[in-house]
Amino acid sequence: MTHTRLISAAAVAAAGAALAVAPTGAHARSTARDAAATIVTPRATTAAHGSAPPHRATAHDLAAPRRASAQAALAARRASTTTAATLRLSASGVRSLKAARVSLGAGAPARAAGRTLRLPLRSSQLSRGATARFSLGGTLRFRSGRRTVTLKTLRLAIGPRSARLTGRAGGTSLALTLTVRSRTIDGPFGASGRLALTRATAKALAHALRLPRVPRTTPLGTLSLQLPATKPTPTPGAPAPAPTPAPTAPPTPAATPAPSVTPAPTPTPTPPSCPAADATPAGSADWLGCALPGSGDLKSWTTYVQTDFPAIPGCPATPGSVTPRDGATALGAADTRFAVTSSTPHPDGSWTIVLSGKVEYSKPQHGIDEEIGDFTIELPAPGWTAGVVTADGFSKPMSTGDDVCSSAPVPYSAQPVLDLDLTGIAPRSDGATIRWVGIPAHISTAGHALIGGGAEPVGAAWGSFTIALPATAPQRP
Repeated sequence: MTHTRLISAAAVAAAGAALAVAPTGAHARSTARDAAATIVTPRATTAAHGSAPPHRATAHDLAAPRRASAQAALAARRASTTTAATLRLSASGVRSLKAARVSLGAGAPARAAGRTLRLPLRSSQLSRGATARFSLGGTLRFRSGRRTVTLKTLRLAIGPRSARLTGRAGGTSLALTLTVRSRTIDGPFGASGRLALTRATAKALAHALRLPRVPRTTPLGTLSLQLPATKPTPTPGAPAPAPTPAPTAPPTPAATPAPSVTPAPTPTPTPPSCPAADATPAGSADWLGCALPGSGDLKSWTTYVQTDFPAIPGCPATPGSVTPRDGATALGAADTRFAVTSSTPHPDGSWTIVLSGKVEYSKPQHGIDEEIGDFTIELPAPGWTAGVVTADGFSKPMSTGDDVCSSAPVPYSAQPVLDLDLTGIAPRSDGATIRWVGIPAHISTAGHALIGGGAEPVGAAWGSFTIALPATAPQRP
């Protein structure tokens, strides 16, 4: 997808003539024929030549309407089975457009039925864990009275957490944003989310359509895309695979002396995708997202922050980054190691473990500026399974408003951001180190507004903690 900037209202003013078009009404021509009509039809009459002699219809002429009807039915069936992005306007979305005196429709080969618009898929470019890009057929038409803005050359880019649907109108680029609610990368690609006008596009439409008010940027409805499962096809020009020979009975070997036994070489182990449990050194705690599926979790959040997206208008084009600070160390894209500064056992068997270090998530392209760290981990007493992680940091909600890039994040301190589940997890010791391995963490009620731009629900998987203390650490009294 070509990276484009959204046009401002001032820029649209200069392109107003290209965006505003003539009245939308068209004079349709009827091609239907009356089944009871006579087979004798008049030829065309001109003022110069008068009436032409009558023409007797042939069998080809009589079959034409039936052929056209059959072809139209076949085209409709093909269109109904074509992979398409489906835009479903909600009742509130229709009311929002109506309040601004705007309607939304589709142009061929896109199809509209009621509040549902289908935009056929022309091409796709998929990349696991990164932005998926699609080219869509048809057009989107915003109408108000006798004026129309038609978006052509539709492109859809879907990242792990957000997406953009862009099109061109009169040489300018307009866009709608998509807040991704689900995205499947294991198996056939699928994604869906809430679709809304960007502020810049709303202003551009208001100018081009001469609306009495700027359309709202609340969600208009949902957009979904599901690719069918396909069988792999051979690469053009590649040799066909050789047929598998039919199995044959092996010949009976002649008796031979038993060979001496030679130990088989030890295979080289495949590097694990996550650090081993004993890789966390004593006096450290690892916060790991590597084992997560990468959809609506810590792993997809870090992927989104580091994926290059077109910048929101008014935001810098600086790419995103995930940066450990104040003693924290990066182990992977979504994995961080912290130092344990204190560990305190309590009489009931619970523990309080304090970590130092922070992780900063910065994505200037979308105005994201978030930091979390200096964790305090509260582990429950034996027989209990619920723990909690409090943190210091700063955050601000994800937004498409005009101040998305200029607004400053809000700091917070000692907030219970994550819930821990220690079901089936108990400390274990090898004599030198005490470990809690793989404690799952989920966004808490308080953490919902402070983590991941406030876009993930309470309970979203946010990694796991492996904590290692030296065996000389204070023990339970």
